[in-house]
Parts: sequence; C-alpha cells; structure tokens
Amino acid sequence: MHSAQQKVDMEKTNYRGWQNCYRISNGLVDLVVTADVGPRIIRFGFVGEENEFKEYDDMVGETGGAEWRIYGGHRLWHAPEARPRTYFPDNSPVELEEHTGFVRMIQPTETTTGIQKEIDIRLSANEAHLELTQRLRNTNLWAVELAPWALSVMAPGGRAIIPLPPRATHEESLLPTSVIALWAHTDMADRRWAWGSKYVTLDQDRTANTPQKAGFMVTDGWAAYARQGHLFVKRFSYLEGERYPDFGCSVEVFTDADMLELETLAPLSRLRPGSAVEYVEHWFLFRDVPVPSGDSDIDSQVLPKIREARPCRKEPWLALEQDLALAHKVVPWLAASGRTGSMSDSQSKVLSERRGRTFLVSINRPEVRNCVDSEAAQLLFDAVETFRADDSLDVLVLTGAGETAFCSGADLKDVGGLVARPGARESGPMGISRIIDIDKPTIAAVNGYCIAGGLELACWCDFRIAAENAQFGVLSRRWGVPLVDGGTQRLPRIVGLGNALYLIETGVLIEAEHALRMGLVQEVVPKGEAVPRALAIAEALSGYPHTALKNDQRAVTGGLALPLAEGLELEVRAHRDTMTDPEMGEWLRRYAAGDRPPPLRPPS
Repeated sequence: MHSAQQKVDMEKTNYRGWQNCYRISNGLVDLVVTADVGPRIIRFGFVGEENEFKEYDDMVGETGGAEWRIYGGHRLWHAPEARPRTYFPDNSPVELEEHTGFVRMIQPTETTTGIQKEIDIRLSANEAHLELTQRLRNTNLWAVELAPWALSVMAPGGRAIIPLPPRATHEESLLPTSVIALWAHTDMADRRWAWGSKYVTLDQDRTANTPQKAGFMVTDGWAAYARQGHLFVKRFSYLEGERYPDFGCSVEVFTDADMLELETLAPLSRLRPGSAVEYVEHWFLFRDVPVPSGDSDIDSQVLPKIREARPCRKEPWLALEQDLALAHKVVPWLAASGRTGSMSDSQSKVLSERRGRTFLVSINRPEVRNCVDSEAAQLLFDAVETFRADDSLDVLVLTGAGETAFCSGADLKDVGGLVARPGARESGPMGISRIIDIDKPTIAAVNGYCIAGGLELACWCDFRIAAENAQFGVLSRRWGVPLVDGGTQRLPRIVGLGNALYLIETGVLIEAEHALRMGLVQEVVPKGEAVPRALAIAEALSGYPHTALKNDQRAVTGGLALPLAEGLELEVRAHRDTMTDPEMGEWLRRYAAGDRPPPLRPPS
C-alpha cells in the first residue's frame, strides 16, 4: 500500500460525457467525482487500471430527469429503504467545496424528504487509502429518524466477504450473539452464497439473474470485495448498544446479474430540525490478493490485509494542488512538521503537535487570554477530527498557550461568527463541545484562567490536570451569556448537582485547590507543569492494552444515564471482545512472568 508519492493532485476533467468531473490522485490510486449529478464517486482504483466500481454505460454522462438512476460508483442513501423516499433522483448538479484537508460535495436539499447529503473526501498522500465523511442534514421543521447508508456498486465478477462475530461453544455462549437479516427474495440455497463458520461470502455472477440480498451485524467493523487479484476493503466503526436498521444490520450485500453492492450502515438517529449526522468509512485497496475460496483462505490471505487496513494517518496528508476552473492554489492539508493550522505556526490560532502517540492541541491566542473565535473553533474541530481518525494517536492533550490562560471562553466580539460557523450546531459553537464519540482518552492541561466556555472545553476532556495558578468559574454569568457548549450537562456529572449549580449560578471564581476538593480537577501541579504532567500521563496510557481501556471508557460514559442493572449489562456487552483479545492474553503472560510495570501515582 505504500508509495513514495508525496502529494495529492486534483484536476478538472471530462469523464464519459460528464463535463464537470474532478480526478483526485496520489499517484498510486485515483478517484473521479462528478459535480454534474450526485453526490457520487464514480471511479476508484489503481492509477491506469480498471475501475473497482461498476459503471452503467447507458447512464454514465446523463443528467436531469425525474427518474432515479443507479449510474454505478458510490452513493449515499438514508435507511430504512422505502419508496419514494430512498429513490430521490440525484440527477442535478452538486456543489464542490475546498476545505483544509478535504474536498466536500454538497447535494441540493431533496425536495421530497428535506434531507441534504454531503460527502467529504480525504485521500492519503502515500497510501491506497481514502477517508469518506458522509453527512445527512435535516432541513425540515420536524424531526426525522434515519441512518446513513453508504453503498458501493462493485464491478462484476468478484466475491464479497463478510465476517461473523467471534464463535464460541454452546457452554460458553447460551444466548444469541449476532443477527442475519433475510429479504423475501433471499435464497440461502443459492450457489452464490457460501455460509462458513467464520465468514459469509456472496459471489457476483453475470449468468445469475435473480437478485440476492442479506444483512449482517458486523461488530468487527469491516467488509471486503475480492476481484481479479485486488481486494477492496471498507472499514467503519460499529457502535455497541446502538439501534441499527433492518433488525440490527451494519453491513448489507446485494447482487444481481450486473453488479454487487457492498453496503455499510450507521445506527439510526433521530435528527432534530437543522441537525445532521455523520458517518465515516475508510476505503483501502490491495494488490495480489487471490479470491478466497473458504474460511481458511480468508484467514490466510484476506485477514492480514484487514489488519493492515487501519484508518491511521501514519504520514502527513500533504498539499492538494487544485485547479477548480476559476482558480489554482495549494490548499494545506497537514503540514509536514506534524502541526496543523490555517496559517503558519507562528500565527495559527490553534496549534497541533504530535508527541509520540499523543496529540497536543494548544489554543494559541495568548494576547486575548486564549478566547475562541469562529476561526479558532474550526481549527479545534479540525484538530479533533485528525486525532479521531488517526490510529497512531492514542491520547489528546488540550491546553492553552502561555501561562495566563487555558481559555477564557468565547470571543464575545465574534458571537455571530461562532454561532454561524458551518457545523456549529453539531459540534458546538466553540468547535468540539458536542463531539461525544472520540473513543480515546482526552486530558485538559489547565494553566491560568479556565472560565466560561473555557471551563466547558476543559469539562469536555475525560479529566483535568491543573497548574497551581489555574482558576475556574462561569464568569460569563455577569453578562448574561449562557453555557451552550455542554457546561450545564457535564459539570453536574463531574462535580455533582450542588457544586455545579454553585459555580453556574454564582459565577464565583475558584482556585485550583478548591477545584481539586470539588472533584473538578484530578491533580494540581506547580505552575508550568500542567502540560508536562499531562503528557507523562498520556504516555503511560499509550502503553496500556488499548482494547480494555477503550471498552472501559465506553462502558463508563455509555452507562451514565442508565439504571444500574442496564449499566451492568452494557459493561458485559462492551467487554465482549476484550476477554478474547490477544493483547490481554499477552499482558497476562507478561504478568505471570514477573513483568509488572509500576503504577502511575499522583504528585505528592
């Protein structure tokens, strides 16, 4: 998957009759998106080689019309499937936007559903790896329940591979562990199906005219398609305990005589008016992988590639050189130094830096006590999204530049910009406060003032390390500015109802030691030592077995609002894969052999 190529190029092109298409390439793989219809990715494959996707020759290049066309390629739908809702004709032009780190396709709002679709595309600079953030926005005046549904129409002649959850003996597992959904036209005896012990496969056969479809609860978060020596892999996150469409399916496959659709689904969401839901897929493409003929072949030929296909940005995602007809400019994706920001490091309002497997994010506006304006909010969001998507980063440390302030809250001179920032409703006015699905540890290193929205950002983190000069309070109380970045919800969960209302209603300013007694912070260290101490803790967390830590975190946060009995059941579900994790077995063997690292201890 690796290449020496160090840039991603984008050029406008005519593709099979569509005049407004854009080819994006890193020299190893390329994709073609069209702005004439969609949003659609019509091609993905190795440069100069056959498209991994099916293209319908009688439809490619067509535009307009009131009938839905499959076209081929990749599309975004919303589940559950129904007519006419699902089959809104996406035959009109879409908007193509450039952003720092990605290209975005925006569909006009569907007139029959009130749903607007967006797809953000990030192509790795040096791997056959593509990240898609797929978004559904509800523009109606009423709530809508739906699930993002990502469908890739694969070229004919291949084999889809779907993993089943871990197997166990009857004595070990008395209750059912997974779901397989069958449609009325599903024929389990059809020769295109192979029902193995660990995997299910479905062949695309151009001589078989009857459609076949089935859905699966895939907890491992992947599905694949093998064809002519190539292996196309989709990676996604499976969210334990969430409600998925079609009796609980996160992967579905459909085939007919023309193609095979490899489909993944997100959990169902009830979207309030104006809100949106995002769903991320990672695509990988491998060479020299034979089409497997059974479980043993999949274990030996496919599974090693799945393990390699981690959604991890090990190398910078470099400059995208764009020619969007009217302008030619270089858009910085991620600077080669490992830092991010919309300007140079000396000017950027947010700095992000790798420290081993830790991501250090600093609000960099010391001249205004690190208050956050709309630009800084967007940069915070971008930094957190980078951290979320990169498996080579284990822990995020959030801090503020200088010793005077961690963050003094929102920049009250830019309240309108903060509220109007694209995505503010979903991610929070200050950029990150409504993001709740990071699934990796976050630590606030608090130096100086941590007030109003800054206190909300600190509470967004899992826990807080405070310098002795840190001060905390809801000082915005004096101006009637409300807490809209999670403070009313997180503070009571952290310090209890009485302490939360004491801080929120009085606007009192408290010192670090008071915050420690209250439980707002977990450690107090000398001035200037908050970031070093947080980095030391982060390094220790990176050394722990990750599966157990991640699942413990999920059980804690997911069980907060549950009755005890339901929380205990959630704990069991969360650790279903922990108990069989090879990493835990290896650490237990090290423990038995006497390898027992000293525990972390708070400062004396």
